[in-house]
Amino acid sequence: LAASHARLVITATSFDPGPESGVLRSARRLGVPTLAVLDQWINYSRRFVRVAGEEIRSEELPDVIAVMDDFAVEEMIAEGFPAGRLQVVGQAALDRAAQTIGSETERTQRQAIGRQFGSTAGETLVVFFSQPLRPLYGRGQERARGYDEWDTLRGLLEALAVLSQEGSSP
Repeated sequence: LAASHARLVITATSFDPGPESGVLRSARRLGVPTLAVLDQWINYSRRFVRVAGEEIRSEELPDVIAVMDDFAVEEMIAEGFPAGRLQVVGQAALDRAAQTIGSETERTQRQAIGRQFGSTAGETLVVFFSQPLRPLYGRGQERARGYDEWDTLRGLLEALAVLSQEGSSP
């Protein structure tokens, strides 16, 4: 960093502190401003502490943490992050998805994927992906979200059943 005369360091954030934590420490020692980009609504503290369960220390955090939305800000503040370091910037993957939904390219790709799974023209293929919330946050514990991936899947299946009964497609 010193040899390159860096004027700003931008890092990602690993699940557990990875190589970026060393880069952030080096930048701090050199007085180079730092920005870390958060990409998910989970494991906030684990991305910035050296040992799980350790308290968040402001002096070890980047100058600015780019977060997805106000929900992430609220959760991070509850975990001990200083509000002044959190900046809402959106979530790039969701922004990109919103731009492509409905495009001709997206429609063609969606149809090709549907054919791979045996879906025919006019049928709706529903795919469900989830973070492993129960293993990460538990159930009925202090950190539990009040729902987990299984609750979400049940809710999705119920909604699809209602749509099917109404003759609608998702």
